[in-house]
Amino acid sequence: MASRNGVSKAVRDLPSATPRGGAPALVAVKAAPEHDPPRSLQAPDGARAELVGDAFEVFDPQGRLLIRYRDGGLEVAPAQGDLILTSTTGRVRIAAATDFVVEASRDVHLDAARGFRASAGRVGADDAELSASRLSLDPRRAVLATPSLDVRARTTQVATGDATILARKIQTSATRIATTVEELEVTAGHVVERARDVVQEVTGVLTSRIGRVRALVKGAYSLRSKRTEMRSTDDTAIDGRRVLLG
Repeated sequence: MASRNGVSKAVRDLPSATPRGGAPALVAVKAAPEHDPPRSLQAPDGARAELVGDAFEVFDPQGRLLIRYRDGGLEVAPAQGDLILTSTTGRVRIAAATDFVVEASRDVHLDAARGFRASAGRVGADDAELSASRLSLDPRRAVLATPSLDVRARTTQVATGDATILARKIQTSATRIATTVEELEVTAGHVVERARDVVQEVTGVLTSRIGRVRALVKGAYSLRSKRTEMRSTDDTAIDGRRVLLG
């Protein structure tokens, strides 16, 4: 409409010319063509922004790609140096409709002055019923809460001052278990041991305080000692087909 109005105004502003015959003269006016929007903008330092196909791209003064926008997607690729997102007064929040992927050719560092929180799933209000996995880190402790924990490693080493394990049931399967302690104390309501062979070696004294002893031996029972002493406050019975002494 702007060009049409401009042409109409130009026609109105033309001087009226009528030939002697009285018929109006026909005047042809050529409108100026409209200019397409510029496809490139350049900054004083040489950086420029261009429309490349269906993408909008920003280049540094050396012609290296910095930013590309296409079909709703944004790519930020610094040619050199670091990419820094800074908020001096508020938070930095990244929201994704589907997935959030972090890839690094070397290391990934996450540093927090106060705390770090990570969760997967829906976290309910009741901590007793875990419906999600949560990891919490602060300067004094680390807390991991999850319905199921699976740890697999070729080599594992744990060093701690005090350790407490609370479980309803513990199952251990290993080719060999070696335990070295200064003092071992076991308290249980019922103990069951099953083994093909059991060897006990005590360099000092083996003391057992037992309310009652019952031993069932299928084969031979052999006891060897330098000196044997057996005392009974009541009766002592030895029952056998033959009793050999000496």
